[in-house]
Amino acid sequence: MRADLTPRDIEILKTVAEYRILTTSQLTLLIFPSQQMARKKVRELKAVGLLKMAERPSDSSTGRPESIVCLTSLGLKVLKDSGEIDAGTTGDQITDLDFRSLGHQLLVNWVWIHLAQLVRQRSYLKVDFLSPSIDRGRYEISLPDSRIATSIIPDGIFSITDTRQGKSLLFFLEVDMGTETLSSSDTKTTDIRKKILSYQQVFRAGSYKQFEENLPAPFRGFRTLFVANTEARSLQLCRLVRSVPTTNFIWLTDQNSLFKSGISAGIWTKGGDTKSGLHSILGVSQSFEYQLPLYK
Repeated sequence: MRADLTPRDIEILKTVAEYRILTTSQLTLLIFPSQQMARKKVRELKAVGLLKMAERPSDSSTGRPESIVCLTSLGLKVLKDSGEIDAGTTGDQITDLDFRSLGHQLLVNWVWIHLAQLVRQRSYLKVDFLSPSIDRGRYEISLPDSRIATSIIPDGIFSITDTRQGKSLLFFLEVDMGTETLSSSDTKTTDIRKKILSYQQVFRAGSYKQFEENLPAPFRGFRTLFVANTEARSLQLCRLVRSVPTTNFIWLTDQNSLFKSGISAGIWTKGGDTKSGLHSILGVSQSFEYQLPLYK
């Protein structure tokens, strides 16, 4: 580790690496007590070549542009040299700043941040997740029937453990920005229906058991969570999921519901069945609402 870097600096660099790209708002929610402090530290780490920054347009037409931050190749080397990241980790999944998929990446990050908030709200809950950047090599799940696809790569893989009961649930995350085809007869086209059928294969074959080593817990199944960017898109996905038999393990919600009530609230539609009410991924007895704190 470089002599001029503190353990706090290393923590910041590793957090950025794990999330790949973070806005200053997101980084504040994860580590800092204020955005002002976050921006100051990011500028310091940028000045020594460990972080790089770019501006993204604000969601509001009158709002100030918000900085997005990612690791540089030098920052990645520092993490490798300090043993925080495996020396064989490739940089393209960590240091590349891809604006084409920025909205998708940031929504994936918001789900992770909501999971971090979940643990802050309920200390008996424990969340383990595989970073889509650092742990990318562990994300590919091979499928036994290659007629649909040879493998599937989720947007996120994590577990939630109730430490009081010693029970863990495995989750696969799919973030949908409304750009993917819902269903296609073309075998070469990647579509949502093929994803659903692929997850069914994972369930039947028990392939999800491979994650018991990385997320140390026994799993008896899993849930696939679809988070859509709009409510209208979520309803479209619900209709598609309902059309496929045996899909109760697929739960769906939308971005606005996530931010309004929190990931632990009753915001999830089970199996696409909009008539059966909304559910919590923690179960009825542990369902609760919260909102992310706002920092200035």
